Amino acid sequence: MKKIIISAAAAAVLLSNAAYAVEPEIEFDYNSGKLTIQGTTEKPNETITLNILKPGVDIEQLYGENGESILHNDYTVTDGSGRYVFNISIPEGTEKGQYIGYIGASSFDSPEEFTLAYMSGEEYSEAIERLSAAAGDADEFKKVLSEIGSEIGFTNSLTDSVDADETAELLRNAVSELGLSTTDSGENKRIYDTVTVIQAFNENKMTDFADYADSILIDNENTIGFYKDIISGGSGEQVFINAMSGKNISGIDEFETALEDAVMISVARYPDGIGNIEKVLKEYKDRTGAKTESAKNANYSAVAGRTYSSVDALIEAFNDSVESNGSGGGSGSGGGGGSTGGGGGGGSTGGGGGSVSSSHGNIASPINPSNPTAAELGIKFEDLNSVPWAYEAISKLFSAGVISGRSETIFAPNDFVTREEFAKLVVTAFGFNDDNFTNNYIDVPAGAWYEQYVCSATEHGICNGVGDSGFGVGANITRQDMCVMIYNAIKANGDSLASGEITFSDAADIAGYAAEAVGALANAGIVNGVGDNMFDPNGTATRAQAAVIINNALEMR
Repeated sequence: MKKIIISAAAAAVLLSNAAYAVEPEIEFDYNSGKLTIQGTTEKPNETITLNILKPGVDIEQLYGENGESILHNDYTVTDGSGRYVFNISIPEGTEKGQYIGYIGASSFDSPEEFTLAYMSGEEYSEAIERLSAAAGDADEFKKVLSEIGSEIGFTNSLTDSVDADETAELLRNAVSELGLSTTDSGENKRIYDTVTVIQAFNENKMTDFADYADSILIDNENTIGFYKDIISGGSGEQVFINAMSGKNISGIDEFETALEDAVMISVARYPDGIGNIEKVLKEYKDRTGAKTESAKNANYSAVAGRTYSSVDALIEAFNDSVESNGSGGGSGSGGGGGSTGGGGGGGSTGGGGGSVSSSHGNIASPINPSNPTAAELGIKFEDLNSVPWAYEAISKLFSAGVISGRSETIFAPNDFVTREEFAKLVVTAFGFNDDNFTNNYIDVPAGAWYEQYVCSATEHGICNGVGDSGFGVGANITRQDMCVMIYNAIKANGDSLASGEITFSDAADIAGYAAEAVGALANAGIVNGVGDNMFDPNGTATRAQAAVIINNALEMR
């Protein structure tokens, strides 16, 4: 007899101070009758116990009784990564119903509870056929769903919180359009989970979309990838929830379109790097009409950090920027600065730039100087009084997720920039941050906050190391090396700069490998000298000065 495990919806009862445990993954092969339960805890080599109770049995009945209430009990030991696996054979003739299971360990304050809805394959097929047959009549469908919904696994943590009638109607429409499988309980559950998520958004009750991101039915998996990689758990989460809520979505296709729109709006507001805006706008360009084919970094930067009321408004602003060579940003409202982000360890780099005189001289002046106040730009950093020329660059790059402060209120604009910090700044600004990279540097430890940035920059030809197999971690970056990185990033982005003759009095001090970059950037107005017609190629730069070069490079078109 074929058997089906319908669902594994879990109500995790671990307390906040218990060892972390991922909700168990449960699979059932109804052809072999094998049930697999697996998961992860924080502790390796720990004994994990499993008890699956028979329907109607309370956990208190486990203590002091003879085992009649238990369908299955077992134990195993986690591997070196804290992973555990139980493989169970479900006996023939097992009773249909809801089975509660508990996974326990000495490190848990309480067992982790999960629920299995079990029935034979024939019983499941009959139930699905009955529900499908009722899809032509709203009242009959609702009646059948109320009778057998929990038996076939059509339940989750949202079921009791959303309107049952509205959810039933959404499900009826989905069943009429997509149909239900008499054998694939997992796919049927995805349909049910999707309509309950839709209804939760419709009622403004969705707060934990991350819990359902992997279980909803959606054609374009990249949409969920964008949500998980860029939005989930970050500043853009609430923007995403707001964009999805209260829309009265009536179907799964409409839901997928709304998800795409919410992703674009959220990533534009909190992009965590301009490259992410480029990714999402290119993904949906065929539907939205975004002119990404002719877009440059400046166009993505123009819409970064702004709030848009709709995707239409976002795309209009983006296309206007493309048509006007990078200016604008449309009617979206600008974002402020102030919260901490970026890499750990040495911290992420940032700052503004501008025409600044100090012991280090002038390094750059803003291409579009306007000198707005920090308050006008919504900047919350409290230490920018010495760099008013940098306000606008800091605001733009902070809103785009390129830079961050040392804390919520401290930016440290006059701190020097290290080589790894500047690599992070360039890679993030130009969208070259790659998950797949090779690390051949002896001074870049695996897992260091800057490893991915440094190696991504190297992979894209933006920079090289120094000496024998080293990157020069911890060393302040020189002015000529900053020019080389920016120049190479511009070329790697498919753009070009006109070459320029170096007229600085200390041109002979500029290294041969940097001469072309310095000449081109100086000719384009992206960098200046330090006064007295000197460039000072081996001098260093501050966070404020470094960021203005990035901002100028992004706005040069």
